Amino acid sequence: MDQPVTGRTDPEGVGRDADGRVVLFGAACPECGTRFFPATAVCPHCASEAVAPEAMPRTGTLYTFTTVHAGPRKWKKPMVVGYLDLPNGVRVFAHLRGQVAIDDVLELGLDTIGEEDGKPIVGFVFRQMGGV
Repeated sequence: MDQPVTGRTDPEGVGRDADGRVVLFGAACPECGTRFFPATAVCPHCASEAVAPEAMPRTGTLYTFTTVHAGPRKWKKPMVVGYLDLPNGVRVFAHLRGQVAIDDVLELGLDTIGEEDGKPIVGFVFRQMGGV
């Protein structure tokens, strides 16, 4: 984490750092050192309940991705989704934006990923560095 976290915002698990940049809230286990996202009350590695909230890095390396053409009505389609490896060892599943390739370094942002009851569904996405 390069900036202190100032507070949580919607969607769940997303907040902002002191500079107003989007950050994911995960957790870390002080007993075994495992970091994970999304945060849970119990460590997925050692089952400790002593987990602590932790802001995740804002960039990640694209491990794999796919384009989805069919799915629930509420999601924008086609949608590109994939797994990113964060510098702290956490692998995150996310919607992707822009032209991406495996091993690209992508940065975190927010975007509309669907619509439900006429209202946008906003979620975290990863996109090219400096992307809009």
